[in-house]
Amino acid sequence: MQDIVEKIKKLRALATSSNEEEAATAAALAEKLIAKYRIEEAELNASNNIEETINIYTDPLYDTFRIIQWKNDLACILAKHYGCGIYVHSTKDTLRPSANKQSSYRLCGTQGDVAIVKFMFEWLVNKIEVLCKRNCKGKGHIASNSFCLGAVTGINYQLSLAYAEAKKEASSSALIILDSKWQKANDYMNTALELGKAKGSNKSKVDRSMYDNGYDAGKNINLGKGLPEKTSGKLLGN
Repeated sequence: MQDIVEKIKKLRALATSSNEEEAATAAALAEKLIAKYRIEEAELNASNNIEETINIYTDPLYDTFRIIQWKNDLACILAKHYGCGIYVHSTKDTLRPSANKQSSYRLCGTQGDVAIVKFMFEWLVNKIEVLCKRNCKGKGHIASNSFCLGAVTGINYQLSLAYAEAKKEASSSALIILDSKWQKANDYMNTALELGKAKGSNKSKVDRSMYDNGYDAGKNINLGKGLPEKTSGKLLGN
């Protein structure tokens, strides 16, 4: 598992490259490696009747003083896709009572799955922000936020297709393990922590046209599609 994580870390560095062709290739290779690793790990555990260790990791996925809806949605989508629980730990600065609380997004799951979520979140946040700057410059906050929300929805659609494709290579026993990971992580998290009921998020105004543009961009980020036959500077969205 450690070897796989190290390879993913190296691909993460390439996936943030300013060279879009290089970044796209690295992203495709990373997703293929992740899918292969998770299936092989599940196959091995199934054949040897091994139960993976689930832990709560206090090292945050990310910290923020203001909840950003699209980042919140992306964090939750990735956590569920890769079989992890996720919760928000809030702390108040006692020296500055009037300051906003710091919200720390934390994960619960196996060591390998948590590492994968962190890799994917960091890379995708960077990619969405780059695409947003390119497509929303001078259009205002609502347009930018709408674009990012749409991009996350497009990514979610793509991840669902990628998982369906990956499942074709797995045995039924491995699928049982993979499909139960998210629920097991959440059961462990809810038992170990006294979590309050999550508050509903404040839905901001959405520019439907920019949301749709973001959705198209999110669907075109190179995830789980394999390497393209031809690469170009527009591979990760326009």
